[in-house]
Amino acid sequence: LSEQLDIKKNETEYITKDIFFKKVIQMMPPKEIVDYHVNNFFKTIYPLIPILDEIIFKEEIFKIIQFPNNELESINIIIDTKIDYIRICILLLILRMSFSQKIIEKNFSKKIPNNLNILKYPITPSIIPLINFSLTKLNFLRKTSFEVLQLLLIYRFYQIRGCEDGDGYNGSDGPIYLGLIK
Repeated sequence: LSEQLDIKKNETEYITKDIFFKKVIQMMPPKEIVDYHVNNFFKTIYPLIPILDEIIFKEEIFKIIQFPNNELESINIIIDTKIDYIRICILLLILRMSFSQKIIEKNFSKKIPNNLNILKYPITPSIIPLINFSLTKLNFLRKTSFEVLQLLLIYRFYQIRGCEDGDGYNGSDGPIYLGLIK
């Protein structure tokens, strides 16, 4: 919890388009870890909030984020529309929720996750400013889309069930976007 509080305190910098790309590239794990988390999300968490089409989501996200063929190359992000920012944030939120589930599973149950390698690539709460940036960049209250609604619903689900602010209670502090969902 203290690590989460330290991360939250250090997130005061202003997010720009360049910082957004830099942070996404820094925190993005290798493709096999991303695949694992996405598949885990759709298998275990998704039934609680079924608002995405798995096939379409995977097709769209892997058009935007292109993983290198070898470790010497870096991840390539191709943004064609502003909605692509939202899609990236949906992916980051999916990765965060799946990673959190695996941490809880490792720490609080006798069952050890099959692949401990996935815990070597933490997806931290530092994704939240990126989500806020993408929603603001899209001007989501005036120009909304289905992808924005998906992000808002998944983000609200995460806020309700996540314990990210370190106070020991379910739910996290932060803005709640009620313009579209009530």
